[in-house]
Amino acid sequence: MIGTLIGLVVMLYGMAQISSAGLDPMQVLGEGMGAAIITTFYGVILANLIFNPMAVKFETRIQKQNILQMMLIEGILLLQARKHPLIIREKLNSYLRPRDWKNPEEIK
Repeated sequence: MIGTLIGLVVMLYGMAQISSAGLDPMQVLGEGMGAAIITTFYGVILANLIFNPMAVKFETRIQKQNILQMMLIEGILLLQARKHPLIIREKLNSYLRPRDWKNPEEIK
């Protein structure tokens, strides 16, 4: 968007210089508009191919970290409250998908 604004400013500034320099108005308009459009194009391409997928990946990682931290806090609080190990296991398994649940047979 900044490139688009700069291109439009260049175009408008060039229009002011047309009368004093005797330049072709269409050439000045074309150069400024071309810069504005091409920077918009590059911005859209970079946003959709690089920055948006990167943001989604960062958001996914942050969500996983938040879940892990919540599990740790919940486990520590349950241990401090001296809850039975089966209750602790079931409460912590509630944060996970069923296929990721830990059973006592798997831990040994």
